[in-house]
Amino acid sequence: MKKKAIIMEKITVPLRRRVTVLLQKIIVAHWHHFLNAPRRLTRCFILSVDDPRYQTFLSRAINKNVMKTEHHPIPRGVASRPLDIFEFQPIEIARTLAMIEFENFKYIQPDEFLSQSWSKVPQKAPNIRAMIDRFNKITNWIVYQIVTGERIKIRVKRIKHFVRVAEESLNIGDYHNFMAILSGLYENAIYRLKHTLAENSPKVKETQEKLNDIMSVENSYSNYRKHLNNRQSNLPTIPYIGVWLRDLTYMDDGLKTEDGRLNRAKMQGIYSIIYFVQQLQLHDGYPFEVNEKLDNYLRHLPGILPMEKCLEISRSIEPKNCTRDQID
Repeated sequence: MKKKAIIMEKITVPLRRRVTVLLQKIIVAHWHHFLNAPRRLTRCFILSVDDPRYQTFLSRAINKNVMKTEHHPIPRGVASRPLDIFEFQPIEIARTLAMIEFENFKYIQPDEFLSQSWSKVPQKAPNIRAMIDRFNKITNWIVYQIVTGERIKIRVKRIKHFVRVAEESLNIGDYHNFMAILSGLYENAIYRLKHTLAENSPKVKETQEKLNDIMSVENSYSNYRKHLNNRQSNLPTIPYIGVWLRDLTYMDDGLKTEDGRLNRAKMQGIYSIIYFVQQLQLHDGYPFEVNEKLDNYLRHLPGILPMEKCLEISRSIEPKNCTRDQID
């Protein structure tokens, strides 16, 4: 025991101190290399360090330098110009969105689906809330990207691109982002652009209608439920959880009968949804290669204007009752 204590004092502690200081310097100097997977690995290392002083030392470096990357000046050589999302193929975008989304979906815990916690006590359903918040951000991002196209031809091209991204998301079983993209395409700021939409090709219009039909609200999303239940693939499936949250709200509201007893049928319905989720979570994840540049952008989606501002832009580029000759 005495020998072990001497080794700890003379070798282990000084070595740990040197490694910690070195890692802190690397984080500060090269924060842009600690995004996403490297950041997660670094956090695992921090948790493995049993000295709280070193944990705090490294955590501060991560929080100060890495977690605030959106406000950092980009080091020379890391990115010479802003990322243009339309330079990437729709399938690349869909795959990256899916890999990011699966991280949130995989870690949803069963109790997050109980008692409408995602809306009543959000801190008890952090992963569901993360999916909801990201869904809204993706929708907002789609709208922003389209309305900031200065000319009709640009906006038409962007709509076509996002319709193809939605199609690819459906093909790889990412129903959540599939629905988020469709929601963006049907937001008021886009839907009111009648001159832009009129110039979409017949093929784009047909594809968009076909995709929208899958997520139709008719008969309680019966088309979507059928599509989800019939899906057969070696790839993961990310459900559009909005439908299940709607179901769970209905079941929870009627969970108790008038005499105070639990409604067995609704209890079974809640269990069935949770079981289905758990089966989908068993998958290891999407096997696609990660494009770090695209992944980092789609995780943060920097510089998006809020939906209200997007609507203002929409009204300015195509004022109400304007003619085609008056714009662009």
